[in-house]
Amino acid sequence: MAKVRTISDKFFLFIKGLAMGAANKVPGVSGGIVAFVGGFYEELIYSLQKVNVKALKLLFNGRFKSFYKYTNAQFLTLIFAGSIFSYFSVSQVLDYFIKNYELFVWSAFFGMIIGSIYYISKQFKNWSTQNIIGIISGIVIGVAISFMNPAKENDNLFFVFFCGIIGVTGMTLPGLSGSFILILLGNYVLLLVDSVNMLYKTIIDVFQGNFEFLKDAVRIRYIKIVAVFGIGSAFGLVFTSKILAYVLKRWHQLVTAIIIGFISGSLGIVWPWKRAVYKLDNNEFLLDSKGQKVIENYKRFIPNFTETETWIAITFIIMGIGIVLLIDFYGKNSKEKKILEEQFVRTDRVVFEGGEDYEALKSLNEYQQSALGEINNAFSMGKVTLLHGVTSSGKTEVYVKLIEDFIAKGKQALYLLPEIALTTQLISRLQSVTTPSGCRNMCSSIPRAMSSLL
Repeated sequence: MAKVRTISDKFFLFIKGLAMGAANKVPGVSGGIVAFVGGFYEELIYSLQKVNVKALKLLFNGRFKSFYKYTNAQFLTLIFAGSIFSYFSVSQVLDYFIKNYELFVWSAFFGMIIGSIYYISKQFKNWSTQNIIGIISGIVIGVAISFMNPAKENDNLFFVFFCGIIGVTGMTLPGLSGSFILILLGNYVLLLVDSVNMLYKTIIDVFQGNFEFLKDAVRIRYIKIVAVFGIGSAFGLVFTSKILAYVLKRWHQLVTAIIIGFISGSLGIVWPWKRAVYKLDNNEFLLDSKGQKVIENYKRFIPNFTETETWIAITFIIMGIGIVLLIDFYGKNSKEKKILEEQFVRTDRVVFEGGEDYEALKSLNEYQQSALGEINNAFSMGKVTLLHGVTSSGKTEVYVKLIEDFIAKGKQALYLLPEIALTTQLISRLQSVTTPSGCRNMCSSIPRAMSSLL
């Protein structure tokens, strides 16, 4: 089944990507939560796991249309374009508010996560003992992470690659903040502040035609770090998505329960009332490339309820909860009033997996033609032939071509199909080489008289 997207659908996917990118940059907030509440988490995971060897073969063989369909590239492009654009737009605005109104920003995030927990839990129906244990386990792990002590900065390229794999988990695992994990690993400033600033300067120099930076050892060091971190992130994104896709298929309810626990546990990370603990070097504050003090961790405390600022923060928490509830209410209302409508169309599984339309598939490639020639030679000598090939390698079109040739000679063919789900699809393809009445469907599990009517 393929989802039909309107222009407004594509626009809102881009906006969701913006929100996801902004959330990923804030230590303690997970972009995965945005994906989960936004209703595109599973599509994101299953699309990412399609970036595999088969996708690369389609790309390198010049089958761009196949690659585009197989990887659900439209969806991924919109989401990641929004996330990247966010880094240079929404994230900058968010940085300003965090710098000047930190308590209120954290309060709003805290409220939104509470609202998200309610939103997800409301849709979760299977409160079995196993799933409750999963929720508790997720909470314990989430809280434990929030109280860990950070490591020291490490620019070893193997460790940077590992940071890329771990840091990207915030996008694929709701409740686990990639930015906060990088703080714990000691490399948040190195990878998301200093290296990004150096990359930004390098991009500007390249556009201005200034390549003096190639002689700057410090700049080259940071470029290497960014490149390795990027490769690690890409690898981690695909690798973790494959694992998550596997477990979601087999233990969907349990995984959802653990995710609810993770998100609940992350409340300790985004607790609004906290003071930053800064890194020291020889009893002096360690500064980043912008001259700002480097955060080592946070010290949390209970607020003073006699202060006006505390009640303003509580108001922002309520507003954060309200934002999520309004999104939920709008979504339900839109579907009831048919303002938003999901459309599904039936598609040939071969088209999705292989990419081309049926007319393109009917033309045999050189390997299929070679196999067809060998089979015909074997048949002429009265030999039985076994055609070996992996799924979607094009065996069916060889069969169809053989059947077409035999029918043209006035002969008949028997096609044994082991997978009943493919019956309708295969019949439509066989009818392209014979008449509708010349193709009969027989099923071993129902009476012959009834099967002849199908």
